[in-house]
Amino acid sequence: MKKNLLIFLLFLPLFSCETGDEDPIIDNEPEVPSQGPFTVNIPSTYLSTRNEVWLILHDLDGKPIDYAKVDAAGETEFDVDREKRYHLSLFMRNMSSDMDINFIQTFTNIKVTRNINFGLAKAGRSTPAPTGNFDVTIKLNDYGNSAYASSSFNTYQTSSYNLEYDIHLTTPLYANEKKYLVSVGNSSGQTRYTFLTDPEKDKSYSFNFESLKSYDKTIKIENLSSTYLYYSVNAMIENNGFYVPSYLVSSNKFGSPSRELGYLNEFKIYSTRVEASPQKDAKTTSHYYKLGDVPEKINFLNIPEIQVQKKEITDFSFSLSPEATDFVVVFDYPNLYSYPEPIKNVRWFVRGNTSSFGLELPAEIKTTYPLLSDLSKMQVESIDIIKSSTSYDQYIVDEFVEVPTLKKVEILSIRQSYPKN
Repeated sequence: MKKNLLIFLLFLPLFSCETGDEDPIIDNEPEVPSQGPFTVNIPSTYLSTRNEVWLILHDLDGKPIDYAKVDAAGETEFDVDREKRYHLSLFMRNMSSDMDINFIQTFTNIKVTRNINFGLAKAGRSTPAPTGNFDVTIKLNDYGNSAYASSSFNTYQTSSYNLEYDIHLTTPLYANEKKYLVSVGNSSGQTRYTFLTDPEKDKSYSFNFESLKSYDKTIKIENLSSTYLYYSVNAMIENNGFYVPSYLVSSNKFGSPSRELGYLNEFKIYSTRVEASPQKDAKTTSHYYKLGDVPEKINFLNIPEIQVQKKEITDFSFSLSPEATDFVVVFDYPNLYSYPEPIKNVRWFVRGNTSSFGLELPAEIKTTYPLLSDLSKMQVESIDIIKSSTSYDQYIVDEFVEVPTLKKVEILSIRQSYPKN
């Protein structure tokens, strides 16, 4: 499994609750004996001839109390006290002649009254193969900074380029797809749209920016010192009991001056994402995400700095805001790779809801994998502080126990990156 896919496995849950309403109170868990089995399911997609997979169960001090190497897809069983909480780690190693990628993700302080399934099926739908392309040109009186032509399958142009004040888009065409949404932003920060009905293969269509329609509702992000800002607004539709993305209603290019998010009355549910940072490559980035109706306002967490008191993964503590529901801390080994040696990488993602934790690995794993033998070398790469309408306990249930249907969520988060020693 490639490195970027491994990273994706952890961060996709951060903003991908594409599925109703406020969290139910978790008070209906079945009564079971205190001591008993707790099972973790690993899907076949996690396993290959190049992948090695381990599961580790830790107590709340981070000490490994049980672990197992997973050689085949299916369930791994641990004996637990269901009245207690534990940390659960998944270690995956991808080895080949030109790389040695070691990836660990840990979920701290979790309940073990319900089994965990890393292969839980998420919402989605298939996109048909395009039957061809068509071209769209938007003529402006100044330089455009963003333009998109999207379909209801959440696909948009395969290429775009600017020629003086004109923006040219090449867009995939789909059978039985009647409407395509064209959205444009100019250098003054204005955004407009139009629907293109029944376009034909290999045909070209041209619009003047002034002739395009204004959005039914716009939200302007104001009083924000961030120079670099990116946003995207997707219409969401129901599909087999879940919300899935449809048209890209409005968006901009990262760093552009456009701060006006557009919404249309014909769509009721939206996915709204905003990312803001004070400058390019800034150490702090703010994020806003909402799946639901149109936001009243775009808000960000106000955390000037995330202070780290203890830096080692075996004994880590930091300043967790009282309003936070959970966090993600990323550790890595610096300076592992030296050309022409094989690529070496160790990254450890920790998600939880307490401001301190410590984690250890079983001696067998540290002996078998020398890159993991000295955890004191790991350094903090980044910390995400998260304030979500979904509690941490419910997040674990939604991601690994039972995918909720038609779930709505709002998440504010801030990420701080840390320099390597």
